[in-house]
Amino acid sequence: MYWSALLLFSCSLLAGMFVLIKPDIHKVNFKFVLVFSGAFLFSSTILHLLPEAFELSQNHFTSGCMVLLGFYFQMFIEFFSEGVEHGHIHIHKPNQLRSISLIIALSIHALLEGMIISHGDMIDHAHNNDTLLIGLIVHKVPETIALISVLIVNNISRSKIITVLVLFSAASPVGVLMSNYFHHQYVHFTGVVMSLVAGNFLYIATTIFFESNPDHKIQAQRVISLLLGGVTAIALQYLLM
Repeated sequence: MYWSALLLFSCSLLAGMFVLIKPDIHKVNFKFVLVFSGAFLFSSTILHLLPEAFELSQNHFTSGCMVLLGFYFQMFIEFFSEGVEHGHIHIHKPNQLRSISLIIALSIHALLEGMIISHGDMIDHAHNNDTLLIGLIVHKVPETIALISVLIVNNISRSKIITVLVLFSAASPVGVLMSNYFHHQYVHFTGVVMSLVAGNFLYIATTIFFESNPDHKIQAQRVISLLLGGVTAIALQYLLM
């Protein structure tokens, strides 16, 4: 558990520091990297997150409702995050309230993500958190790059950006530690959170898919990225079972 929290913090922090060292990284076309991460996230959700969410659930109807709630909750969060969690980089006039709402929205999203790193003693079959952890890292690295890039292009001071980076990097690890406490207090807590986050991930992944090809044309690179993301998730799920 503590290793997972440390790894999530380190990967997010290093991704953000890389952007600070190379601030023009936002000019690179990340479309196909995002498509890969979206496909990986979608596949991991279908193969791992949803099955375990329903297995840990007391009521499958309730779990289904939580998946839907997570989907629509992520849609609501996007009004404040402006799509940074799926790679959007927006340039606008500096606005303190907008920046604060962006950071809070993304931190809530990151906190929930950390809570899905569940506990093997609650699962009847062989369980391995590694696939979910890898999926989170694949998602969080471009997310952090987008967040720090947004702050840079909107002329936020370097000291404030570093503060935001540290706090944002800590959000998912805090979620991991919180889940460790709450799952001992409430039997079905982990299943509920997994269902909620599965809805979040389904929204993010499908949004990446649709936005990467608004003209609905066949693109070889896009198709390859989609297939690679899906096949990688399947291979890791199989190898790490």
